[in-house]
Amino acid sequence: MSKIKILIADDIEETRNLIVKLLSIKSEAYEIVAQAGNGQEVLELIPKVRPDIVLMDINMPVLNGLEAAEIIENKFPDVIVIIMSVQSDHEYLKKAMFIGAKDYIIKPFSSEQLVDSIENTYQKYHGKIAASQRPKMHDAKIISFFSTKGGVGKSVITSNYGLLLGHNPSHKVLIWDLDLQFGDQGLLFDKQKGKTLTELVDESAYETILDAESYLEHLTENVDLLCAPTSPEKAEYISKDIIGQLMGVFKENYDFILLDLGVNYDEITLTALDASDKVFFITTPDLLSLKNTKLGLNVMRSLNYEPAKVNLLINKFSNSYAIKPSEIEELFHYKIAAYIPEENKEHINAINLGRPILATGKLKSHALFKSLSKIEV
Repeated sequence: MSKIKILIADDIEETRNLIVKLLSIKSEAYEIVAQAGNGQEVLELIPKVRPDIVLMDINMPVLNGLEAAEIIENKFPDVIVIIMSVQSDHEYLKKAMFIGAKDYIIKPFSSEQLVDSIENTYQKYHGKIAASQRPKMHDAKIISFFSTKGGVGKSVITSNYGLLLGHNPSHKVLIWDLDLQFGDQGLLFDKQKGKTLTELVDESAYETILDAESYLEHLTENVDLLCAPTSPEKAEYISKDIIGQLMGVFKENYDFILLDLGVNYDEITLTALDASDKVFFITTPDLLSLKNTKLGLNVMRSLNYEPAKVNLLINKFSNSYAIKPSEIEELFHYKIAAYIPEENKEHINAINLGRPILATGKLKSHALFKSLSKIEV
């Protein structure tokens, strides 16, 4: 782990030397990269030494600490400023925070107080400030996979389609299991013992991608997975507002977000459907599934989605079935994105091994790859 780089700014040399001594108890964690006697020197030194933190006294000549902190906030937003002062007046504190200081410590202070201030402030702000200033490199297309009936292969299709998209080295893909009560993506990828959305929400790790990334499973070089809670009760307090906030974070950091949704129109599902650029409604060519699909599509129509947004995927299809493609298309009047062939034995083996079919080496030659490749996103 790299050391925290610190610039000390105080017009009294003895005070600067004392701070160096106080920080020496954590010499393995800190590097004093420079010292300054006024705010102007601080501004000149920052581009040269690139500190993580500036410990800065308020009362300095030429340019005082508050004036320098305001310039740092605007010109060097990734630098954390901690103000030091003998003034304990509340107005000073408010003013320091208003102009961009991230903490305020009253002189004289102990080594423990100084270290606590540095470590707490660094942990809270490091990376977040810089991340908020970065230009958006991605604007993900959100693709939802949905069904009104279990057992149609929704999760299997989602996982394999994510791997297919990720096969393109220019695509950064997130598979997000939003079937919060009964999600299966962790099992499909044999990642059921890792962190899930539950831990991410418990620890409020949804403000930036830096917060969230340690809760993701990295499946391939450019495909990540966010697993659903491990039991239904752990999903009860996850709100649509948190989902919406997290979705905004992910949109800026991925090219495609694949949502594996639950089978009910609850508020989480509706939030995801509304945010989606494309919805693939998955069904199978049997009367029970087709009946539920027709009811579900009626709900989709009531949500006033654009016709091109909702597409049907017919899974487990065989030409030997009594129901023909023309009959399915006539029944629903929705675009059929693809017919995916029935391969029960291979799918079951892939599920039991925790290794989706398209995670194997023979990707492009597989019938599933050929079927899913027809899907236009």
